[in-house]
Amino acid sequence: MSKLHFDEATHTYTLDEEKLPSVTHLIRYLDVDVDKSRPWIRDEAAERGTIIHNLCAMVDYGEDIS
Repeated sequence: MSKLHFDEATHTYTLDEEKLPSVTHLIRYLDVDVDKSRPWIRDEAAERGTIIHNLCAMVDYGEDIS
């Protein structure tokens, strides 16, 4: 059986000692403000990331997200 481990100090997950990518890493290219002239895009992306993170946690704990 696979072993999932969360290291709270580094906020990283490993599966069978292999580091897993973070949600931030996985979704980082969904919205990019290349010229940095629109800081609200960054803020909206941060808010969206927080929402996604919370939904993933709910799924992990078996909560209904519908």
